[in-house]
Amino acid sequence: MLSSSIPNLQTDQKLLLRWGKLWGLPWLKNPIIVEVSDRFRSSLGKCDINKRIIRLNSILLNTNNKKIRIEALCHEAAHLAVYELYGRNCRPHGTEWKSLVKKAGYEPRIKVPISEVKGLLRLEPRYSNYLYVHRCNECQSTFTRNRTDKRWRCNLCQKSGLDGVLSVSRIEKNYIREEKNG
Repeated sequence: MLSSSIPNLQTDQKLLLRWGKLWGLPWLKNPIIVEVSDRFRSSLGKCDINKRIIRLNSILLNTNNKKIRIEALCHEAAHLAVYELYGRNCRPHGTEWKSLVKKAGYEPRIKVPISEVKGLLRLEPRYSNYLYVHRCNECQSTFTRNRTDKRWRCNLCQKSGLDGVLSVSRIEKNYIREEKNG
């Protein structure tokens, strides 16, 4: 039995059942919930293995995106199937996942070109207004990125046996553009 919070997706539920049988899974005993989210910024779908929920990007409800919606549904269902068949020790897009997607009749691809998704606007990265300057506290070398991560360290200093802890400062990209222009 499959539950869904998406209206008129009986076809998708039938596909999930068909893929479940094809992959040798008794999905009729445990429900799979399919939901739509408009919070996705860079992906078309996501699978929550523990809760057995597949979330799809709301742009996929556009009738022009039916093929991509079905492919994304298969992609996410294959993640759930890999977990049920092989456990947590498999890579997310490893050989087991690829074989299931191929068995369902799709090319196992991780990214879909933006041109194939109708109505999807290219979204700016979350930190698009800022540039992060990372400076090593040991050797004072610097590098810049569009994002930052507290776990990042200076590779050269770490190879030398030092901590390589970085200090991070944030600057607005508009300031940099004005500086370059004149």
